[in-house]
Amino acid sequence: MAIPKLSEMPIGPTNYQPWEGTVIPPTPIPNDAADAQRTFTPPTPSSTPNELFSVQINNCSVRGYRFVRKTDPEQMLMFVDGSSLGNGSPTARAGFGVVSAPLEWYQPLSKRLEQDGNAQTNNRAELRAVLAALGLRWWYGEGFKKVVVASDSEYVVNGISKWMLTWRKNEWKTNTGAVIVNLDIWKKIDEKLRGMEKQGMLVQFWWIPRGLNEADAYAKAGAEKDPVVAEVREIAMMERVPSLGNDADAYVTVL
Repeated sequence: MAIPKLSEMPIGPTNYQPWEGTVIPPTPIPNDAADAQRTFTPPTPSSTPNELFSVQINNCSVRGYRFVRKTDPEQMLMFVDGSSLGNGSPTARAGFGVVSAPLEWYQPLSKRLEQDGNAQTNNRAELRAVLAALGLRWWYGEGFKKVVVASDSEYVVNGISKWMLTWRKNEWKTNTGAVIVNLDIWKKIDEKLRGMEKQGMLVQFWWIPRGLNEADAYAKAGAEKDPVVAEVREIAMMERVPSLGNDADAYVTVL
């Protein structure tokens, strides 16, 4: 029996009321404390995203539906993935996907990996998905203090929660002194994590089986899209406001 997807869950009434609470100034999280908690540990090894999270409305002045922890309204979940058609070949085409909200509310991010002189590999696309997810919104402003990023890539989860700690100490080189592949994106992710920690946000990474990764299809679709010759830049998600009739896939590139 197939496990229901969070992204296919129905949303609540769309005639929601604006949130009238107050955003409390964030308390920065020390770097060491954040690094020590970088891996998300579910209650049991077999726990699935839809067992722990559900579709709920956030606490933002412009409200939206997200995947929120059933036992903690200050935790949210996103799915990320990368794909490369012909991975490892000179003609490879890579794409990445991010699913951060139910389909009924907002379309997932599905993009072609930028052609910036680097190889169009699966690993690079996976990292690109993480960077995109972290920068889509000011997540603290939506009432969240913890963002859980779900990925089926051990390269992503182990790299960010373990390897990056050593690379920093080695001035961004491996223990053998070798250059780190995809160093530019690793550094951008590191910078983004540190910035979010200053805003009181803890980001954790959760390895999940590929069959549970709801971003998989969107990463593959992104690899099929037309080439994009550009540097890696941030992508922002403009919140949907049904009363204004705006689109459910309003993503903009931040120059």
